[in-house]
Amino acid sequence: MSPWENPKYLTRVWCIFEMFTAITVGSVVTVLMPPDQTKSLCKTLMAPSKGFLRDRIYKSLTEVDVQKAEASVAEDQARILQIIRAPEGPGVAKFNLDVQRFVKNWFIDTLENKCQQLLREPFSFDEKAELCCSIGHMLFDHGDYGRAMGMLRSGMDFMNAHGKQDVICGARILQEIAFLEMKQGHYEQSAAAFAKSKHIYLEHDAFESEAGAVSCDRFGALLRKTNDLEGAMDVFMEGYRMREHLKILVTPSGGSLLGNIGHVRELQGDLDGAKKMYEDALHIRDQTASLKTPGGALLLTSIGSLSERQVDLDNARMMYEEARQIRIQTGSMMTPAAALLLKSIASLNMRQGDLDGAREAYATALEILRCTGMLDTPQGMKLEEAVSELQAVTRKRDQMIKRKPHNFMLSMNVCQ
Repeated sequence: MSPWENPKYLTRVWCIFEMFTAITVGSVVTVLMPPDQTKSLCKTLMAPSKGFLRDRIYKSLTEVDVQKAEASVAEDQARILQIIRAPEGPGVAKFNLDVQRFVKNWFIDTLENKCQQLLREPFSFDEKAELCCSIGHMLFDHGDYGRAMGMLRSGMDFMNAHGKQDVICGARILQEIAFLEMKQGHYEQSAAAFAKSKHIYLEHDAFESEAGAVSCDRFGALLRKTNDLEGAMDVFMEGYRMREHLKILVTPSGGSLLGNIGHVRELQGDLDGAKKMYEDALHIRDQTASLKTPGGALLLTSIGSLSERQVDLDNARMMYEEARQIRIQTGSMMTPAAALLLKSIASLNMRQGDLDGAREAYATALEILRCTGMLDTPQGMKLEEAVSELQAVTRKRDQMIKRKPHNFMLSMNVCQ
């Protein structure tokens, strides 16, 4: 696995074919990474959040494509692709997905296991806090909420054991814990953790920073979820002001902020203002090569939702499909955010009269929330309401179909 951002192994058609075959037949696949690459990867994940450097891992995953892989002999490449595309073959999409999923799982498992060792090594406490947050966030993106919270709690326990819970590194982990509590629908616990985190930043005169701006993003999202739209907008604009002052608006986290602002404007009925924010956020994602990430998929879902509201159904469909492909490639389909995407796809299917397609998308969304333990959250309740609405529409359709032959015969009798 070298270099880790773009492993040579994953650019060679024979190598990828070998890995897919081993995965398919159930062989044990051992991945080796040179020590210098392991060190580089860990240092990347310990870097301050402003670079969102874990996005480089997602980039390496989404670029795995057997059709673009090289071979020393062109005939070998053609024959391997012929095997993959054959009727009895897996097909290019499944082939790529299986390899991407394996590599993603390897990254996460390796980093999770490595973290405990790295916490004992002579890195700074700030670096160790960033490491726990980065790995925790990747676990969250993967849908492993329990493991994500376990990683963050482990980092917090480490800080407590060294008396660092009330300094900036402790505030950084608390901020991620608050975010995860919010995502699980634990709004009171989330608000308390956010308040404590902000208090620590202010006490150390460190709130005017990238970490402080990210904290505004997260707290604003909590306020939005509790329907305090004005409060959410105020907090988001504070984060915007910080980023402009620090000259860090054109970053992946800046793109996330603009997406958040756009979402609030949409909820407030300002559709033109929302569209402008989404377009600016998309531009930043393109500039920072961070569109093909879970955060990028979330932005595309929002753009699709707005397009649907503005009756641009073709663009909505295109945005949803691009978001779905990114989630598949980054291994983030088993997440509540992916369930939200599927709910949007189901809504569009209903609107276009495809009730069977809507039913399938809703069923998958419900299964995702069930597997991630999120069915009893506000998001789960809204999804179940949408499913009930679909069932009512389906019953009405079925009743109309049953009536049609009877009505036809009745009209024939009247005519006679």
